[in-house]
Amino acid sequence: TMDASTLKKYLQCPVCWYIPRSKIFVCSNSHKICESCFAKIQTTVNTNSKPCPSCRCHYDDPPHRNLDLESIVEKSNVELSCRRPQCLVEMTKDKLLEHEDECELRTVPCPNTSCQKEIFFKQLEALIKIVHPKKCFECEIYEARFVTKPKPNIDYDLRVLESNKVHFYPQCVK
Repeated sequence: TMDASTLKKYLQCPVCWYIPRSKIFVCSNSHKICESCFAKIQTTVNTNSKPCPSCRCHYDDPPHRNLDLESIVEKSNVELSCRRPQCLVEMTKDKLLEHEDECELRTVPCPNTSCQKEIFFKQLEALIKIVHPKKCFECEIYEARFVTKPKPNIDYDLRVLESNKVHFYPQCVK
């Protein structure tokens, strides 16, 4: 049997060091890369293809996928990283989706609709107190959380920030 840390080393993208959560592409020499890193590779002008970061050979167009590795990631209980930049949380995929919905490092727009700033959720209280002390809200945000109110037969959930039993900041999520 293989322990979790060894499995993680085999599955990690060699560019970003995360375990891919979607497609895994391979070059003609079978070096793997996650879909996110593949999208960031610049196409070379003379060959009109993307070079492999490991060996500099070129990916086919469309690139070949490693379905075996994708299946191993999908079926294993290896811990995955949160998709939010700067969040260091790693958990199994069944718990991670819930964490990402509530992650303090997710970006949200300012509740003041004329502001148009995107900030980390954990900075929302400071933004309201410092940038919009009189324009926004008179309530203080402690223990703020999103409340999802699902409606039957509708593709969108309405999320509302709840603070001190006051609901504000509506957000529709598909």
